[in-house]
Amino acid sequence: MTEPTNKARQRLLEDLLAYMRANGTGDMSLRQLATAIGTSHRMLIYHFESKTGVLISVVDAIAQRERRLIDDMFASNNQLPVVEQLRAVWHNATSTRFLEYARLFFELYGQALHGRAHTARFLDGEIERWLEPLTGLYTSNGLASHVAGIQARLTLATIRGLLLDLLATGDREAVDLAFQHFLGYHHPCPEAD
Repeated sequence: MTEPTNKARQRLLEDLLAYMRANGTGDMSLRQLATAIGTSHRMLIYHFESKTGVLISVVDAIAQRERRLIDDMFASNNQLPVVEQLRAVWHNATSTRFLEYARLFFELYGQALHGRAHTARFLDGEIERWLEPLTGLYTSNGLASHVAGIQARLTLATIRGLLLDLLATGDREAVDLAFQHFLGYHHPCPEAD
């Protein structure tokens, strides 16, 4: 693809992401989706080949953004004590920047668990993207690697569960309190005492 073609495709992808963040992936035809984002179905076919191609591109874009967000979360706080790093991770995970994709992320995750073709790659490395930096966080704070891996998985499950709670209820105060409780009672590193 030429540079103008790449830019046009990227612009369409951003429009698709914005639309799907607000409305989900839905059961729209390619023609209806094109109308919804203000383009023609021919342009979507040219750049993505089919509705499946659109959905695969959206899935790939969401996975790439999640990778960048995770890298940013852990890179910027790595000198803090473990509990403070986890507070920073939670703050980032519940920020507008992250939450704007969270609803769509969970929708695509559910589709991947049901084996939908366009989400086939979505689960590849999905858990590991979070477990690696979380395990590293715990091992760098004195936990044995096998215990750190268990604690990382528990932390990821807590973060994801509370994010679903926040999306479902909108009760930020309650989920923040629940996460603080988790930090206080479930972290064997010295900073949690």
